[in-house]
Amino acid sequence: MATQLGNLSIEKVEGKEIHGSFESLYEKNVYNAYPEFGAAVLMELWGKFDHDSHHPFAHELSEAADKYSPDSLSKFIEKVSFDTPHKASTNFVIVVTDTRIASIAQAGASWGSYYLG
Repeated sequence: MATQLGNLSIEKVEGKEIHGSFESLYEKNVYNAYPEFGAAVLMELWGKFDHDSHHPFAHELSEAADKYSPDSLSKFIEKVSFDTPHKASTNFVIVVTDTRIASIAQAGASWGSYYLG
């Protein structure tokens, strides 16, 4: 994936799955689904919404957000899929390794995202 500026929103969280949508504002191309996209979503979710210092993965999530280093969170990603790759927008599903990781996502969360990958 290339540098992206876009809008992200979380639609629902079910077990280890995070469902949402991504709209590419600048490039108008979401490209393909990669684990790094899922890791960047986790990093941004933590950095923008969740700072629970008692979360079991708070250290890893905080370090990635502080250093803007989503690659360190790739170990938590099992799979990322896009409904419509190479289009201006897509729905996505991120499958994480642990429901405690998925718990940082809340349905209804939305934000302007800047992903460099």
